[in-house]
Amino acid sequence: MASYRTIPTSSMSEPAVPAAGAPAAGEIFRAFLRIALVSFGGGLALWMQREIVERKRWLSPEEFLAGLALARVLPGANQVNLGTHVGARLAGGRGALAAVAGLTAIPFAILVVLGEAYFRFHEVPALRAALHGAVATATGMALAMGIKLARPYAARFDAIALAAAAFAGVHVLRWPVPWVVLVLAPLAIAWHRPRASANREAAVLADDRAGDSRREKGA
Repeated sequence: MASYRTIPTSSMSEPAVPAAGAPAAGEIFRAFLRIALVSFGGGLALWMQREIVERKRWLSPEEFLAGLALARVLPGANQVNLGTHVGARLAGGRGALAAVAGLTAIPFAILVVLGEAYFRFHEVPALRAALHGAVATATGMALAMGIKLARPYAARFDAIALAAAAFAGVHVLRWPVPWVVLVLAPLAIAWHRPRASANREAAVLADDRAGDSRREKGA
């Protein structure tokens, strides 16, 4: 079982500390550079989840999902928002700068070169076919990310209901995303808070019972 230990913070400038210790800014830069170079299209968040949560174990799945949700409702590029959030959680302002630099520096240079090549050769049939395939690949990666992140909540009626309401608000009613968030966020908090408190109390009680059992066996 993976171990995560985070310290609650009052602002994004105060980093959370994972169980293995807070990574240095250079390590964060290299991790996000790797994410940027191996990811593709809509799959960047999926690669980020694999690297940050599964491989490095810097954040728990719940912390990553909270950051992903925050990144998607804030203005700006979602992946840059998410990288800023994760970097700040890990190493404060330096971590945020390192994460954004890793995500954008070399990929930006590659994009400039490829963009110039595209404007020179975009009429070549083989290149146009390759770009159509790239769009399909990016779509598949985005779907894979959504399915993987949603799987732990598939059996929870409240999560399904909130997701359906958000989808209806954005894609059916065509409401602006901030309006949907303003409507659904209070409902989600009101529903989740008492249950989260009950779960924490149950976990504490279970730990106490386990400790008592160990002490009795030791005696």
